[in-house]
Amino acid sequence: MASNEHTVLPQITIQPTYPSVLADVNSSLVTAEDIWISCYLEGRNSVHGKVRISRERDAPGGVKLEARNGVQVEWVNSSVLRVSCPSLDIPPTLVRFPRQSIPVSPGTQITTLSPSPDLSLLATGSASGSITLIPLSTPDTPNPSAGPQTFTPHLSTVLSVRILPSSQVILSSGSDCQLHISPVVPPLTPARVLSGHKRGVTDTYIVDRGRQVVSCAKDGTVRVWDVAAGKSARMLAGIVPPAEMDLSYLQPDAPAVNGTAPSTNGSIPEQGHLPLLAVALSSGLFTLLDLRVPSSQTIYTSPKTSTSSSNALQSIALSPTQIYTGSLKGQLNAYDLRHLPSPLWSTKRNGSSIEDLVLSSQGLAVASEDGLPYLIREGHGGPEVAEEWAGWECDAVRCLRAEGGSVWAGGNDGVVRRY
Repeated sequence: MASNEHTVLPQITIQPTYPSVLADVNSSLVTAEDIWISCYLEGRNSVHGKVRISRERDAPGGVKLEARNGVQVEWVNSSVLRVSCPSLDIPPTLVRFPRQSIPVSPGTQITTLSPSPDLSLLATGSASGSITLIPLSTPDTPNPSAGPQTFTPHLSTVLSVRILPSSQVILSSGSDCQLHISPVVPPLTPARVLSGHKRGVTDTYIVDRGRQVVSCAKDGTVRVWDVAAGKSARMLAGIVPPAEMDLSYLQPDAPAVNGTAPSTNGSIPEQGHLPLLAVALSSGLFTLLDLRVPSSQTIYTSPKTSTSSSNALQSIALSPTQIYTGSLKGQLNAYDLRHLPSPLWSTKRNGSSIEDLVLSSQGLAVASEDGLPYLIREGHGGPEVAEEWAGWECDAVRCLRAEGGSVWAGGNDGVVRRY
């Protein structure tokens, strides 16, 4: 596929207050009420439909849905509808509301988030340098007695938070050029401060249960840190300022990059060894590094296709076989690690920045600045929207994490939503 060709994907938006309207109808506070549904496809006239919700005992869910003005709607359950729009050739698509909404700091932007691996805790970062820790309900602790805790380890914006596999320690980085490793119980003071980057640390990753961590920063370097020693064990320099990075543990049968497998001295890497690292760059390029080998050279850098700043990459996700990149202007590309550099496919919905990407068991989750996150899957005809994630009042969605069979999303409205 040529780099300037892309598939245009549709969008479906629904009135964010639909769950409360449904509750009002179900409880007979109102006999019936309308909600709106809008459908968009770049280059085509948009469709703005209505759905009448009324009580009907024998209907699925006890409510009757009557769609009009160009949209079609089918009940799935109380938080999911199946919506289609024939005039825009939009097939029946799941529109899902969150299973859980957590108001962390309403009205204050969430810049990054991380649920703990045991799902007992949620950490979020803010532009003020503060981190908020929120206890979550679990089967063992259905009603946690402890309330949220907030501390301020960073002098400015928190750019990355990650809770370590033990669920007892948090790794954070910020615009103040530092990484902090802090406990999740009082006193909430950093046990380690990792210094060395000269500009903001845009992303981090945990290796080997936290014995080592990896960071990338706007100074154009990637560092591997020895946590016990509290110092940088290795630095890879000369990388165009990175926006985000992702890591993937390659399996023994994972494909070689460009047909050439990086040397591992004949050994197969075991779990815990340093993995393949993909870095999204503000230049619009991405680069791959194999941290299993001592060389500091990149094993692949994508070719430059444009000098425009609008081509800058904002997000990246890496699987053992593919890499996905999201740009400032809303273009999403997928590449096969065996056949770089041409993308397998390229898509776009509109010109809104793709703020974050994360792979889940259901597909590729996409966070966008227009406040319309969605899930994409690869069908027989190419990429397609598998689900629209509703509940947002057009507030930008800034960050995603996949944990515990769910995708967690946070953004400008200060609420974390779990899908």
